Amino acid sequence: MIERAGFGKQFIHRTGHSLGENVHGNGVHMDDYETHDDRTLLTGTGFTIEPGIYTKKFGVRTEINMVVGPRSADVTGPSQQTLVRIRTNTTR
Repeated sequence: MIERAGFGKQFIHRTGHSLGENVHGNGVHMDDYETHDDRTLLTGTGFTIEPGIYTKKFGVRTEINMVVGPRSADVTGPSQQTLVRIRTNTTR
């Protein structure tokens, strides 16, 4: 979808990672962006889905937290209802 929208070259953030007690966990990587990982997702573990697109004019990334159940993976936490604008460079 990102490629079809013309942002393939700006897709520079991994699709997700495992969640641990201190944010990033030691579990399965959700893609082969940085390293290959073929471990199995275990029931009760958490992971994120967070593709990001960054251009010279803007950057955008989602972060959806998931937990693996016995037969499915479910979103945890509330659904974001508004965009959060973060400005890293205030000089124009």
